[in-house]
Amino acid sequence: MISLVRPFSNETIPFIVQVGVGGTGSNVVQLVSQMLSITDKHHVYVLTDPDLIEEKNKGNQLFIDGEEGLPKAEVLAERYSQSFGLNLWSYTDHYIESVEALKSLFQVDYTNALEATSYYLPILVGCVDNNYSRKIMNQFFDSVPTCIYIDAGNESVEVPSDWQTRPIEQWNEAEKEAYYNSGYSGQVVVGVKIDNKVLQEPVVKMFPDILEDTDTIAPSELSCAELSASEPQRLITNKFAALSIANVIQEILFEKKITHHMTLFHAKKGYMRSIKKQECEDLLYGQN
Repeated sequence: MISLVRPFSNETIPFIVQVGVGGTGSNVVQLVSQMLSITDKHHVYVLTDPDLIEEKNKGNQLFIDGEEGLPKAEVLAERYSQSFGLNLWSYTDHYIESVEALKSLFQVDYTNALEATSYYLPILVGCVDNNYSRKIMNQFFDSVPTCIYIDAGNESVEVPSDWQTRPIEQWNEAEKEAYYNSGYSGQVVVGVKIDNKVLQEPVVKMFPDILEDTDTIAPSELSCAELSASEPQRLITNKFAALSIANVIQEILFEKKITHHMTLFHAKKGYMRSIKKQECEDLLYGQN
């Protein structure tokens, strides 16, 4: 069982579990792995995603020719373990669709070297594109005494329902306009809970429509056809989201603090705006 203490004490080891290694997630792995390689701090970094690499993934995810058919999380864990001299772990058996499954990932002694004096700070990183998974991660946040929960979400590109079979040259002007002006914005929310006290609300409190989403279909229940028909995401937007997450983690690793509650970004306009807890509350309740 993992022991927990307040964040940022000298004994505390970051224990990062990242759910999702697709468009945003694969870029997060690259950035966080490189940061971990230049700190002498012990860590645990676990990637969980059962998806296999497909040809289409190479457009906005960090996968290359010859990796098709391999588990995404395993490929990234092996690649960046070797590249940066780290130990990354992966879990690819199932999607994370229960609090118990998520808790189990934080209870494994991946290093096989836990000492009585070692304490782990659980950092949950959500890089998913569905609210079903966000609800599970929120339940985990509610059920544990201490957790930093970093969640990234970004706007999908607006495309016609038959976009995969009808070339853009055949779209009407309204369809093209919607396409060219969507898919660039998003946010990263940092929930913080220490010793059963919520210091910063998680993403579902900032965006209540997540909990109001009535979609009860788990990711594992989606068919290949349904997954293929999902709305596309932009490469540049995924990278903005990943950079926003990495900025939070670098503060934790190198400065032992968290200074912002939420980061809003727009990739086409080229800006990020990080705001503190009070500013988030002002936005949430319409005071700003």
